[in-house]
Amino acid sequence: MKASFTKKSSDKSDAKESTLQDLLWLLSKCDEVAEVGIRKTEKKILRAFSGRFPLPNSRGAMTAQKKCFQMLQARCEESAGFRFSDSGLARQMNQVVDNALRVLAGLAAYFKTKNLSHLATARMLEKCLRQKMWENSRFIAAQIRGIGSSTAKKLAGG
Repeated sequence: MKASFTKKSSDKSDAKESTLQDLLWLLSKCDEVAEVGIRKTEKKILRAFSGRFPLPNSRGAMTAQKKCFQMLQARCEESAGFRFSDSGLARQMNQVVDNALRVLAGLAAYFKTKNLSHLATARMLEKCLRQKMWENSRFIAAQIRGIGSSTAKKLAGG
């Protein structure tokens, strides 16, 4: 695995605040995560998916970075019932998420001494990817032991 997402990449994010969208895009551009190919059948599925954040440069060709950006967002939509219909794409998403979690752990260790705002954002995204839901999901009650998805939907009013 290449080590391109190290200090050099994280130093580019010197802004006072970082957002989940910024960190998702930064993650999807790193070589450790974006080592994926794109099949023709996946392009249509990925373009049709509308995640929480808009696809940057959506007019251009589908690239590995855009694919990873969409797959990372899709992972956080799983608790709401979203699943990719293509099993190959779903397997590849799991691989991308595993690599992203490793990179986020390294980023968190780096930001621990540099920038607490970036650290909080990295930890928040790590939590979202592990729990398969966004931090402000209406199904957040499903994380409590004994509450399943149907009860969480009822509690959320849906």
